[in-house]
Amino acid sequence: MPLRNVVLLAAGKSSRMVVLSNNEHKTHIKILGKSILQHSIEKALSYKLNVYVVSSPEHNLRNLLPEDILSKIEIILQDKPLGMGDAIEKAYGKIQDSFLVMNAYHLMDDSLLDIFSKKSETTLLLKKEENIKDYGCAEIKDGKVVSIEEKPSTKERGYKIRGIYYLSSYFIENYLSNHRGEYSLESALNEMAKKEGVEYEFYEKELPTLKYPWHYHSYFKHLINKIYPQSKVYGEYEGRGIVDTSAGPVIFGNSVKVMEGSVVKGPSYIGDGCVVGNNVLIRESNIEQGSLIGFGSEIVRTIMQSYSKVHSSYIGDSFLHEHFSSGFGFVTANRRIDRKKIKIEINGKINYLDRVGIFTGKQVSIGSNSTSMPGTIVREGSVIYPNIRFKGIIDGILRESNF
Repeated sequence: MPLRNVVLLAAGKSSRMVVLSNNEHKTHIKILGKSILQHSIEKALSYKLNVYVVSSPEHNLRNLLPEDILSKIEIILQDKPLGMGDAIEKAYGKIQDSFLVMNAYHLMDDSLLDIFSKKSETTLLLKKEENIKDYGCAEIKDGKVVSIEEKPSTKERGYKIRGIYYLSSYFIENYLSNHRGEYSLESALNEMAKKEGVEYEFYEKELPTLKYPWHYHSYFKHLINKIYPQSKVYGEYEGRGIVDTSAGPVIFGNSVKVMEGSVVKGPSYIGDGCVVGNNVLIRESNIEQGSLIGFGSEIVRTIMQSYSKVHSSYIGDSFLHEHFSSGFGFVTANRRIDRKKIKIEINGKINYLDRVGIFTGKQVSIGSNSTSMPGTIVREGSVIYPNIRFKGIIDGILRESNF
């Protein structure tokens, strides 16, 4: 049975992406000149699939996506963030047929099409995992999934459920419709698994994660490898700067300037109208349109959104939202001096990272000669005065060092 329909999930609060605005979903962030959501839609459309996007009313996709994309998809609104199961039921109310459902940051590819074009029954993707405690876990027996447990606390290893599902009309009408709550999909699948078993396929290929702000950089590397597989220069630039593609491709948008003495090392993306000043080093970074990288700056493993400006600064392992600006000499510390792991807590979940810089919301301004400690979060519209050392979560105006 050929695969006809795909549902991309782009609703929800994205609460762990603490730098986003209230009306933003995590897939609205631009990578390689387009929103993550647009990349996913275009990939699905390239396979001649009917594409349905589940979104929240406040996200206003008509301001995010170009008209030629909007004309080829159908938007399904989920009024309240009631979980994946509720989103799927709303999609089914529109489609009235079986469909593939995936997070809107996952990309359709040949391997997924090959698997699901052969399916007519509800099917899960599984992967054997050594640490299963943070995932949905499937028990398999006699070629079927026979039970599902969400984030098991007692199991060290098992079969992780990947975030892509083929859901039949039979499953939605006879099982999902009887369940409610945040984990209604998982409980409905578990009921079906116990009563009659659920089909599965093992899938070992990489699927990106997009839970926390530092995941944007790993997503950038995943996406650039998918779209630009050759280590070469794509596009053109003005100026006498040097481009090094020995470690990956470098992609230039339109009207980019790279001044003398500067080096751009791949994999990197420099968007439309960006200016890279003299003696700048850019490595493994994504810089969106209209941004200015001033004299003597170093930008490393960083995602910089549109119309941002830095001058003689070091920005490492960071995420800078739109209209970020920093004065001369701003430095993001991105490693502990003792090289121990960096502790960062978001929504009660503690993470430990080797390298992490700063994460900022929209329209953040940081004064000259200031320094941020590893894992600093600066919320939208905040202002940091010059000559300040700061850490933690900044929300508002900071006039003096906070440690």
